[in-house]
Amino acid sequence: MELRALETPEDGDAERDPRCAPQSSHFFSPQEDTAMALQRLVELTASRVASVRSLRVQFRLVRKLGSGSYGRVLLAQPRQGGQTVALKLLRRDSVLRTTFLREFCVGRCVSSHPGLLQTLGWPLQTPRHFAFAQEYAPCGDLSGMLQEKARLDRTAQGLPERMVKRVLAQLAGALDFLHGRGLVHADVKPDNVLVFDPDCNRVALGDLGLTRPEGSPTPAPPVPLPTAPPELCLLLPPNTLPLRPAVDSWALGVLLFCAATACFPWDVALAPDPEFEAFAGWMTTKPQPSRPPAPWDQFAPPALTLLQGLLDLDPDTRSPPLAVLNVLGDDWGLRESGERSGRLGGVSYENGEEDEGGSSLEEWTEEEDEIKDCGRTGTDSREMPGKRSEDGQTEVAAVEDGGDEGLGGLTVEELQQGQETALALEDMMALSAQTLVRTEVEELYEEVRPLGQGRFGRVLLVTHRQKGTPLALKQLPKTSTSLRSFLYEFCVGLSLGTHPAIVAAYGIGIESAGSYSFLTEPVLHGDLITFIQPKVGLPQPAAQRCAAQLASALEHIHSHGLVYRDLKPENVLVCDSDCHRIKLTDFGHTRPRGTLLRLTGPPIPYTAPELCAPPPFPEGLPIQPALDAWALGVLIFCLLTGYFPWDQPLVEVDPFFEDFLIWQASGQPQDRPQPWYGLSPVADTLLWGLLDPHPRKRNPVSSIKGYLGQPWRQREGEAEELAKGLREDG
Repeated sequence: MELRALETPEDGDAERDPRCAPQSSHFFSPQEDTAMALQRLVELTASRVASVRSLRVQFRLVRKLGSGSYGRVLLAQPRQGGQTVALKLLRRDSVLRTTFLREFCVGRCVSSHPGLLQTLGWPLQTPRHFAFAQEYAPCGDLSGMLQEKARLDRTAQGLPERMVKRVLAQLAGALDFLHGRGLVHADVKPDNVLVFDPDCNRVALGDLGLTRPEGSPTPAPPVPLPTAPPELCLLLPPNTLPLRPAVDSWALGVLLFCAATACFPWDVALAPDPEFEAFAGWMTTKPQPSRPPAPWDQFAPPALTLLQGLLDLDPDTRSPPLAVLNVLGDDWGLRESGERSGRLGGVSYENGEEDEGGSSLEEWTEEEDEIKDCGRTGTDSREMPGKRSEDGQTEVAAVEDGGDEGLGGLTVEELQQGQETALALEDMMALSAQTLVRTEVEELYEEVRPLGQGRFGRVLLVTHRQKGTPLALKQLPKTSTSLRSFLYEFCVGLSLGTHPAIVAAYGIGIESAGSYSFLTEPVLHGDLITFIQPKVGLPQPAAQRCAAQLASALEHIHSHGLVYRDLKPENVLVCDSDCHRIKLTDFGHTRPRGTLLRLTGPPIPYTAPELCAPPPFPEGLPIQPALDAWALGVLIFCLLTGYFPWDQPLVEVDPFFEDFLIWQASGQPQDRPQPWYGLSPVADTLLWGLLDPHPRKRNPVSSIKGYLGQPWRQREGEAEELAKGLREDG
């Protein structure tokens, strides 16, 4: 079971007509100034604002979710059907039209990232309010979660370490995504972190009202804020500073402290605040004392190093948000509860005002009555799809093996999403075919060196002959690639928009005399297979970082109605020598959910067992995201051990796979296969969920978030002791 480069077996795709609204790729092009691009988008959107007499025409209003000095957020259900949304209202007498449009446009442009709250639909205006819809987070915000925890347990110190890490990792990715597009959030705080489930498996950064292009003039906050960095707190009106990503790094450090302790580290990052003075004194003393002042001494060295970087007093040397990924696999020293009993105290700073929950919306006498009626007689379901019921089973899988048997195990909604996605790709392919640049690659780009080679083509590092811009160019010869196959892979990459763990497509397709080509961002450190040491794997922190980023990328792909279907180390590109950042590439095998698939070649370790069984339809098996979950489980095993768990997922031909199924069925230590000896019980639980042979019982890729920061390998010597004990027991 040597870990080696593998080729995905060819398969027959009986492609159904799958349509969806075209997904927007990144609006801010690398060649255009972000501020100019945003202004252009605001001007274009201004003509699309729909005027309505009352929002009740389009929505059934359920209840108020929150309010502040400028408006409120309501839970609403579209009258024509669809998902429940959070409707954000801004008072027209308090908010400029351009300010409203800017927040809406920024939200639409960055909605492709799972760590940022999605902005939905088009903007609206009533006689008194501007409004737009966002996705609804059923569990409220992080501030409320911390307050509720403190209310239920007065000895609670904050969130458990595993939850703190989940929150920080997701927010770091979201901020890096914004910064990569020339934007700074400028309002990172617990109130603006929306929570989608009680375990924080998904959180999203919301409220982009203060988000501005990098370099925008920024004044001091109108009132002291604990999340504002010292360089802004020191400003006096009318002085300003250019807005920089370091502002978000500081706020992320403060948020880390809040999540771990349920209180802010200081009231304002400025003397004479005693807590800040103690922290700043420790940071600036040379040589620095080995023990930090309380309460910073509760953090273990890795977390303390992270905090020192994010809260560096000098913005020029402050760490970027992605520094969080470097210490995800380390112990942060946090516990479920502790002696510190502070709380966030309901702070909801919106331009200096606390949220009292009672701002008046005079237009809304009838709506208020409707909301009150709903509160008395209706039910407010806060259950998320796929939530765990009391018996521990996932409710969406109530039917054995899930879904409608007439649809190959898919639900009607899942099949419809796949069909919409496929039709949208057809539309995009038709448009892309008309916009191909027909020229020889050498006329526009100069080859620097090869980056990769495969059966069907190659990837080159090139530079633009006029601008010198480095790019990756994927070239597919016409002798082995049809125009349709090229356009399909090209458009799938474009449809995914932007994600920090997916190679970005630049939207330039080229047809030459002998080949088709398209351009992507260059990733220069090779693929993951070259970093995995045979029979050893990766260091545990690197393995967890890779797994977390791959899970996020696959979750993003699945949210677009697609299944990746080709996860293996060769398709994971590495951005640095320590595997801090990776990117998924090569979408030639990606298909819409529900596409019928037949396996026509021999299976490989990453092939899910359902593909090896007779398909439910003559045309093949309707593909589902569970295929990617299986492949991710196999890849994580490779990252931790340096070899495959089996060669083929077939009981009759592979004894290693048969041993795994026996162990999975019995759960007895004596049945544990030898290749699994070095893994911890945490890793066993994670991989059992991803490698369940029944696709509808298989855990989704997002389940990885619940295991980050915990040991995935047994400590040195434990594996040998386990093997010795099993031998002694016969």
